[in-house]
Amino acid sequence: MQKGMQRLLGHKYFILIVIGYTLLLTAGSLLNLSDLPPAPSNFDKVLHLGGYFALTLLWMFWSLFYKKSNQSKTVFRKLATVALAAFTYGIFIELLQGGLTTYRTADGLDVVANTTGVLLALGIVLLLINKTTLLKSKF
Repeated sequence: MQKGMQRLLGHKYFILIVIGYTLLLTAGSLLNLSDLPPAPSNFDKVLHLGGYFALTLLWMFWSLFYKKSNQSKTVFRKLATVALAAFTYGIFIELLQGGLTTYRTADGLDVVANTTGVLLALGIVLLLINKTTLLKSKF
């Protein structure tokens, strides 16, 4: 399993996975999904949290593994930049849902769920930063 993860993270096309996921998240956020079966109450908040957790994690891995500098100050700046970008992206998508579509509404609780996913990803990466730096050194 470790070799497979190394191969995926070390692959030069990893950015295509990251961008592809970002585009899928955008489409899922803006398309009319009313034809889907109804989900349990507030289940969409779990989807928001998970979606933004994965978004942030993917961009953080890309930022850590594909940028040249390895200084701790730069690493923390990269992580903070990704977290801020994901947070801003979540707000932007909510504004688009409220202003661009007639079948979606902007929801402040979605922003809270998005932010929770971003912060959870940031926290996990910060807790495991030494392991990710070690993994990066193997490439």
